[in-house]
Amino acid sequence: MSSNGLAQRQLCVAVDASGYSARSDVDQREAQRGIVEVSDAAARAAGLRRDTWVRQGAGDGEFAVLPVDEPEDVVVDRYIRELDAELTRYNGRLRAELRLRLRVAVYFGRLSPAANGHAGPAPVAVARLLDSSVLRAALAEADRANLALLVSEQVYADTVASLATTLRPGDFRRVRVEVKGFAENAWLWVPDHDVHAIRLPEPEPPRPEQAPPRDTDPTSTVTSHFHQRVDAPHGVFGVQFGAGR
Repeated sequence: MSSNGLAQRQLCVAVDASGYSARSDVDQREAQRGIVEVSDAAARAAGLRRDTWVRQGAGDGEFAVLPVDEPEDVVVDRYIRELDAELTRYNGRLRAELRLRLRVAVYFGRLSPAANGHAGPAPVAVARLLDSSVLRAALAEADRANLALLVSEQVYADTVASLATTLRPGDFRRVRVEVKGFAENAWLWVPDHDVHAIRLPEPEPPRPEQAPPRDTDPTSTVTSHFHQRVDAPHGVFGVQFGAGR
């Protein structure tokens, strides 16, 4: 984060646990511990320094701002793969109904420090991706998956589409995210799943523009311009002379 508090562009990573609110208090505490445990282990395995991330916990998830020297391609590729592997190991000792399954969103954009976290478009955008119906539906449909990932258009272009990672562009699916005034394209990936076969909610059609109200005042004046002969035997016309256009 900028030491002078000014805004700059940084990578944001957010995670959220599926089905958290339905757990008991004891199971929620375990889930919180599990989120930190698997995230720390995945970062170590990927060669990232999570102790330098500016992290903001939220009980069932975490929002993190990464320093500018953390490699974006490693975060999108190896870190997510290691997170999937750590979740497999972690879930192997739990009952099926207590599996820890994560929605993950990655966004690169402008932000700055604020009194209660961060300000700017990037924190808002990554939260919208994380909370989108597309990402929720993908994880629900792929019920064997440990996680579902949504990356922004720019992150996808800079890492996956440019072949800077071991991830294949064809394994991603372009989706539209529209929630709470946010509307952007993003790219979906679910490890070991064909995302193109996953049923996703259809985006809401754009609302038609409302036509302006018709003037029903009988005394109102309507001005029309005629450039040809007009046949209106019962019409009332006024003529105005002027310079014209």
